[in-house]
Amino acid sequence: MLSAIHAYILQRYVLNTTALALMRIALSMVLLMDLYFRFTNRAAFYSAAGFWPAAFAKIHAPLGSWSIYTLFPSDSFFVMGCAIHALALIALLLGWRTAYVTPLVWFMCYQLQQRNPYVNQGGDSLVLIVLLCACFLPWGERLSLDARHQRTGLNYTAAHLFLIFSLILLYAFTVLHKQAPEWRWDGTAIHKTLELHQLRSEAGNWLLQQHSLSQMLTWLVLASEALIALFLLLPWLSASARLAAFILMVLIHLGFALFLRVGIFPFVNLAVALALLPFEEQLERTNRDSLPSTALVCFALLVSLNINLSTLPQWPFQLHASMQFVANASGLNQNWGMFSPGIMRDDGWFSSKLQYQDGSYHVIENELTRSHADTPLLDDRWRKFNENLQKPGCSFLTTAYCYYLLRKHNHSSPKTPAVLHFLYFHPLHYTTEGRYELGPIVLASACHE
Repeated sequence: MLSAIHAYILQRYVLNTTALALMRIALSMVLLMDLYFRFTNRAAFYSAAGFWPAAFAKIHAPLGSWSIYTLFPSDSFFVMGCAIHALALIALLLGWRTAYVTPLVWFMCYQLQQRNPYVNQGGDSLVLIVLLCACFLPWGERLSLDARHQRTGLNYTAAHLFLIFSLILLYAFTVLHKQAPEWRWDGTAIHKTLELHQLRSEAGNWLLQQHSLSQMLTWLVLASEALIALFLLLPWLSASARLAAFILMVLIHLGFALFLRVGIFPFVNLAVALALLPFEEQLERTNRDSLPSTALVCFALLVSLNINLSTLPQWPFQLHASMQFVANASGLNQNWGMFSPGIMRDDGWFSSKLQYQDGSYHVIENELTRSHADTPLLDDRWRKFNENLQKPGCSFLTTAYCYYLLRKHNHSSPKTPAVLHFLYFHPLHYTTEGRYELGPIVLASACHE
């Protein structure tokens, strides 16, 4: 009986090695690009002189999370860690000793994300889940240096199942979170999203003018996300259902990448979608899952389901502390509530004013300064940080950023050091008519040398 069940799962749920290899190559390229952007912003995001030094990261670390970059907080150690991270990603891209490199890549990605969680986004959560599954997947058996030397990694059926069911949870809970009228009734969610200057790309300027098209696309996105979860849940359709899920994922995330500025999220999803391609090829080898590995996957699925349920506003039970610890420590923590329950209508930016010893004032630019409402920020990491600064209960972030800007200015201008730094917030509200209104400027934080 167990052998028959195992054979059925192999036939229906096990992913193809060539498709997995394509996912490995694409995901490695996305992560290399992301590492470059993070590294170029290391002075602000990760250094001792940045807005989130290691001492702050230790104090505010979520339950169960940890990072070697806080244990060894020197800037040179961070640079060395990024060098190892980059070399591991290049090895993964080439498919060299993937059985050993994949856990290293997961470890380095986890350490980097935990060092400063306030610049992370949903794509980072998906990266950790996929890499954790990939530690037990044969994604180095094709299109790799390992294939030439017959160096193959582990291949457990449970890892295939966990990857597919993680995608099911992602798209199912994305739909469940979208409960506002703009998603369910009037179909204005995409139009309202495109009204947000910080999210709209150049192509998004055109789509913003197409009201009927954006309304149709809103309902198509919601229906497609629900269908992706459904197709991946139907084993009896197998290859055809998986292909349909692949096509829908590609269409949705190509649209996100084209019309919106949302960082690596659509590119990570496009890379993962490649694993669903149903090539005419059978796995040469599949290890029989042991009872401990099967139990571990079931536990991981239970943790993931529990985490996702706890993010729903209607769910009456809070996530237990022990479950939260496991989720943070393993990188399974996730929240697929992007653009939900509705589209945000409030935004803003921060400006800086310095006071010198002679009593004079000087306005300076910072990474979050805008000359106008439609001025884009440097990249999506800064956009996400700007978004986190505006959340209730994050005044400690505003204070940390205020001190960082003062230190940065005094380090670059030692002859005329400032003694006071005032950080102002410029609130921006989008009306129901699609216009925006600038509110009165408020003092967000102030700090002194």
